[in-house]
Amino acid sequence: MNGLISFAAILSTIVLGEVTEPERIDLDKIASVVESYEKMFDHSEIIYEEQSRVLDDSYLSPRTFKKRDAVHTFIKQGSFRYVKDYSHGVSIDKSEHALTYESQFDGDRFVGLNSDKESGSETARLSNKFLLNQTSDYLTPYRLPFACQKFTPRMADYLRGAKGVADKMWYQDFEHEIASKSFDEIEGLKCVKIVSRIRRIAGPDFKPKQTLWISIERNYLPIRFEDYNMMGDETVPRAVVISSDIREFEPGVWIPHVVTHTEYNHIKYKTEKKLVKESIDTYTLKKLNLNPDYPKSFFQKIKVPAGASVTVQKGGEIVRQDRQGLAQPSQERNRSAFPRFWVTLVSAAFVIVIITVAFFKRKRRTGS
Repeated sequence: MNGLISFAAILSTIVLGEVTEPERIDLDKIASVVESYEKMFDHSEIIYEEQSRVLDDSYLSPRTFKKRDAVHTFIKQGSFRYVKDYSHGVSIDKSEHALTYESQFDGDRFVGLNSDKESGSETARLSNKFLLNQTSDYLTPYRLPFACQKFTPRMADYLRGAKGVADKMWYQDFEHEIASKSFDEIEGLKCVKIVSRIRRIAGPDFKPKQTLWISIERNYLPIRFEDYNMMGDETVPRAVVISSDIREFEPGVWIPHVVTHTEYNHIKYKTEKKLVKESIDTYTLKKLNLNPDYPKSFFQKIKVPAGASVTVQKGGEIVRQDRQGLAQPSQERNRSAFPRFWVTLVSAAFVIVIITVAFFKRKRRTGS
């Protein structure tokens, strides 16, 4: 792992070299460097605390969280995975919510468990393959900027533009193109500024602008991201994401400890021409371990509670749905259920035929 980190750090200093002309910025090479850093997080333990606050609820649903606090844990260790998302908050209508999602994968068996304290419901999903939890998959410095978007690519794919998203199933609903690239400076850091356009293929023929600044001096970390979707004015962003408190975690590896998402009320801007902050989400890094070494038993500790609603998948298909702890019908009873159905159906049809014949015979006798 340390060799990979050192190699990535060296690459990040030589890719641009003495390039000063924007047209000579090679985003493909930068994407390759970013990819090497992203691989670090394929074997890591990350814990973020999230604080979400709504500042203007003018056009939001009453069930939207007014304030919410969450802890996100994601451990990737080879083929093993452990995820835990816990959130507690109060919605605009003052109802309280506490939700927990926890999952594990030991290389052979996946267990995912959702718990809703308000309703008291528990649902579990079992599978022979790992099932991704989207929120936790954003928990890397390279993906957090996209967490407020419906289009949430790996940054290396994003930098490659149209060819980066082509032939990848999870991007198939989107078109994405790089509009321009240039040098810029933000917070005293030399950056590459990338302007791109993106739209849903099935949506309106409108490609809203996105602008991304990545730091040449900080292993191409995303320093600032602006999304202009739905504003109708490309001088005013719909959302702004800023990475701050950037520290050197290991030689040549810089990590932002705070990432802030600010969203603006686009309806109020369109109707009143007022730029009002709608919400602020702040992610604070609490733990980062680039070399987790847990025993396999750590990824086998989740037990499905009795009475939980359980869905069992195999090869991506649902093969069973029931409740944990309830007696299941034997294979013999399951096999006999099908013929019993047909016996019942034929018997019912026979009775109907007899009644119909008797009815018409009586009709003829009465001459009616």
